[in-house]
Amino acid sequence: MSVKVNIVIEQNSNFSLDYSLNDPFGNPLDLTGYTFVGKIKRHYLSANSIPLQITISNNIMTISLTANQTSSDVLDAGRAVYDIQGISSSNVSSRLIEGLATISPGVSP
Repeated sequence: MSVKVNIVIEQNSNFSLDYSLNDPFGNPLDLTGYTFVGKIKRHYLSANSIPLQITISNNIMTISLTANQTSSDVLDAGRAVYDIQGISSSNVSSRLIEGLATISPGVSP
């Protein structure tokens, strides 16, 4: 079961957001052997997507996008969708986080 988190991304700017990876009781999750992948796209059926950069440190997952990525045509102003999956060493995939991304247009390039 994934956690639903809606985010706001400003166009033409670097984006970064931290998620704490704990169980419902506040204990750190065991992430041994896991890899993480994430994408953002205009809508669920879009052919084009942008990969999210994901790093893990001390049970904090940081997702980020560069200013070049946030200014991409894939992320026109409005709404987009994203998700992040964890893949275990035995190749079992679980959606961890998903939500809507509001893309806030920029005035300056």
